[in-house]
Amino acid sequence: MRKRLVSAFVLVVMVLSLGTAHAAPRWNKIWTCNSSFSISGTTASCYLDVTADPGTKITANIKVVRVNSNGSETPVCSWRNLTGTGSYTFDRTFTSSLLSPSGTYRMYYTVDADGVDYIDNYVVYKK
Repeated sequence: MRKRLVSAFVLVVMVLSLGTAHAAPRWNKIWTCNSSFSISGTTASCYLDVTADPGTKITANIKVVRVNSNGSETPVCSWRNLTGTGSYTFDRTFTSSLLSPSGTYRMYYTVDADGVDYIDNYVVYKK
């Protein structure tokens, strides 16, 4: 009876650990990647924070676009080849006549960590 109880307990623990194994992205060198994007009037605030293994070269590219009513995109601003070692934080505000408090905008970003990990994602602002 005791062996069956222990076996059942071990089985439950294993099943529960499988359910949480895919809860967050897994990378080899990147530990965390957080982003945010907002617009107030004609000013945009862009944020990207990446933490990786110590000594890892991080290269990021960021692009802000306006999404037009037909689905096409109009470039607003971009930054390329932003680099850091072990971590990188991008925290900028900028003003543009292409921004307005209404509409849909995207902040695209790519992150490369030593050519091992690669993130290609975006954040949407819609009002």
